[in-house]
Amino acid sequence: MRTNDHELVFVCDVPGVKRENLDVILENQILSIHGSRRFERTDDEQVMLGRAYGSFKRSFTLPDYLDDSKLDAHLADGVLTIRIPKQPKAKPRKVQITLGPDTRQLKE
Repeated sequence: MRTNDHELVFVCDVPGVKRENLDVILENQILSIHGSRRFERTDDEQVMLGRAYGSFKRSFTLPDYLDDSKLDAHLADGVLTIRIPKQPKAKPRKVQITLGPDTRQLKE
């Protein structure tokens, strides 16, 4: 996970996982990444595993200052990248103080 002034970025290595076997779900400020990598081989092969297979799930609680309506997920070369922009911070503003005939003051 990376962050800067503009966005929060998740970078997940998912080698060999196809897009149709990945789900990115956002619900109640919880980002969940589900996926599965299937083991494929023929009956006449002898295989020594060097990679994990099966299902996986990872969840993250997101801060409330993100604009989750603009969440973007992209899969390329076995890397899932999820970008969530931050909402612009409210800037302080100076409030004008006016005086006029309707101004009421407290009596002592």
